[in-house]
Amino acid sequence: MNQHKKMTLTPILFFIVIQILTIFLLIKAGRDRYEGIIVATSLFIIYILLELKYDLELNNYIRIILIITMLTDSTLGRYFNFYKTKPSFDILLHIFGTYSFSLFAYSLISQIFPNSYKSNCYRVIFVITLGIALGTIFEIIEFLFDILINSSTKHQNGLIDTNLDLIADSFGAIIAALHLFLSNFNLVDTYKKK
Repeated sequence: MNQHKKMTLTPILFFIVIQILTIFLLIKAGRDRYEGIIVATSLFIIYILLELKYDLELNNYIRIILIITMLTDSTLGRYFNFYKTKPSFDILLHIFGTYSFSLFAYSLISQIFPNSYKSNCYRVIFVITLGIALGTIFEIIEFLFDILINSSTKHQNGLIDTNLDLIADSFGAIIAALHLFLSNFNLVDTYKKK
């Protein structure tokens, strides 16, 4: 394992410890809605293992904003109950979360299919569409959690909540596309492999 990969494991281990601690505290407090934390953390761990196995690379900025997104959801949103007490929290997290996951997904797809994208216009449209699709998938997952898990607190609070989430997801996707292509942002860190 090269030095770069070793350095990126520290924030990942910190993230995993915080997520486990948050799940424990939610259970201890008798609160539900920690299933999403378990799923998100598990998927992130699976990605990290795939990254190591297949020598994928992820810009540390993208890695950090993904971790911030998931920690914000679990600690502020679920444990400190910002979803209930701060009305704009959900919208802002949808914008930031879609921004971070759009950059992540685009980075991953770009590495798997490196020569698939032609013009900058095509890439902007692709990132926006990707972000909106990810937001829609997330809303479907919330809907399924509400139906399949008999939780006292619902993930979706009606049509207005879902529509506002989708609008916020669209803004996040647009911000990701603008950031990626107006700032000449590198999808992977620019260190040299030895």
